Amino acid sequence: MDSFVADKLTEWQLSELTDNFRDIDEEAFLLFDEDTIKHLVPKVGPRLKFLRLF
Repeated sequence: MDSFVADKLTEWQLSELTDNFRDIDEEAFLLFDEDTIKHLVPKVGPRLKFLRLF
């Protein structure tokens, strides 16, 4: 994971998702679609928070 992704997760108070994003860089992060997010963030509560901020 690059610093952009780590910084975003920290900024969004979702740092508990860090392990899920370990192979994601900024370019991939910016290309996420809803299916990818659903795979990376399986729990509904954190996923809704992520989607709202994304």
